[in-house]
Amino acid sequence: MNRDNKAERRLGKQWELAFCDLAQSYGLAYTEMQIGREGPATWKDKAGKVRTAPDITVWSSPGEHHEIKHKNPTRGGEYGFECHRFQALAEFRKEVKQSVFYTIHDWERSGAKSADEAWPNLIGDWVTVEIGQLIGKGREGETDSWVDGVMEKGVPIYYWPTWYWGSLAKVWGLPGDADEPEWKPRPRAGPRPESPRCVRCRTAMSVIRVSDLCGRCQLDDLRDSGYLPGLRKRA
Repeated sequence: MNRDNKAERRLGKQWELAFCDLAQSYGLAYTEMQIGREGPATWKDKAGKVRTAPDITVWSSPGEHHEIKHKNPTRGGEYGFECHRFQALAEFRKEVKQSVFYTIHDWERSGAKSADEAWPNLIGDWVTVEIGQLIGKGREGETDSWVDGVMEKGVPIYYWPTWYWGSLAKVWGLPGDADEPEWKPRPRAGPRPESPRCVRCRTAMSVIRVSDLCGRCQLDDLRDSGYLPGLRKRA
């Protein structure tokens, strides 16, 4: 699949701005650290070395930093992040001793059909995790990724199960929680298939099946046919 670096950067900027819109709408002070730059946001360490910083800083007490992504999980139900970028965030967190979050707008969770489909910016579609919870727990793999504007193959990446991520609204201490519908995690796109029922006794069956009869009705037929002599019919 051909990938367009400029198009992906434009999409990333769009959802960084969407995050800022949410922060402003809930009365939080912030700075867009990455927007307007050709490369990533940066900071200098004590030796003057330039290092990568998170995309956005929320200044409102207690203060926090967010790396923003607009993506969906892998088929295995994981979110990924390139190892060199994650390590840069971990170094930043160690230096500032403040919370650093990996924050994701999950377009699939929201119900969109693709990453570039126009979609409302709802806080219920944003999930986040403080990266300290991820350090040392990732599964390592490889991926194709942009490095300094060049698409490279075999870039090391960490993967974590999506259940590490929780509600951004909860992190921000907003009113409402899982007991209120507007704050509940949204289901994956597409309706959940209704369980089929046995055509004879109406017992619910697995979606994956090889017969219109449930297992017990199939056993009854085998008993009646004499194929399994001595098999007792259910009460």
